[in-house]
Amino acid sequence: ILKGKTGIESFFQPFSDSYGPLLRIFDSFLLSIQTDIKLAQTLNTPFFLLSIWLTYLLGNEIFRNKKISLLGATFFSFFQVVYDHSRWLLLDVPLISFVLATLLFLIKSKYFELKKYSVLAFIFLSLTCLAKFQGLIYLALPFSWAGLLALKSGRKLYNIFLGATYALPFFLIWFIPSWENIQKHLAVGIQAEPISDPTQLLDISTWFHYLKLFINYEIGFLAFLVFLLA
Repeated sequence: ILKGKTGIESFFQPFSDSYGPLLRIFDSFLLSIQTDIKLAQTLNTPFFLLSIWLTYLLGNEIFRNKKISLLGATFFSFFQVVYDHSRWLLLDVPLISFVLATLLFLIKSKYFELKKYSVLAFIFLSLTCLAKFQGLIYLALPFSWAGLLALKSGRKLYNIFLGATYALPFFLIWFIPSWENIQKHLAVGIQAEPISDPTQLLDISTWFHYLKLFINYEIGFLAFLVFLLA
């Protein structure tokens, strides 16, 4: 729009495909300042720092121990997938930040007992999905568990309804027109590579293959050793 391109189809395109529009909206503001891909790439750096801070807050909320929280946040910052992807123009690091924020507010809400944090948990759930749809998969289990606990309390059910009322409009404005494209994307994305990826669940080579990817591309060997000890 700032450059005189007012095509309606181009403007609404991010709201009708399989990738959430949130990060592209942020990038568009940056690129409106200066058309340089390097500038857009810096968007991940604040989210990288935010994810470390949120890891600290989440650890402190769970353990009530600042030393454990600091150790956890420091350890998290050296995950290969975190510090490596923080230098790329990708959705994964912002997605991590929104997932962590959602979990933090979900726990602070005492699983939908406190209204303010319940609403914030749902808002950040919506933002997570608008960053990358797969975030819904990561948060499905904790929200389902909290929802089961809430069935025993009318007050908690009211907070769930209130939070969903605030959050759903932001999510549905993208989800409804994009549903067909999301289905196509998932149909392709869940398929293993025909040559490189094993597909037999009970085959031991399958487990070693994905363990190798987990170590080499996600957390690194040192973190894997600590993972085993834990």
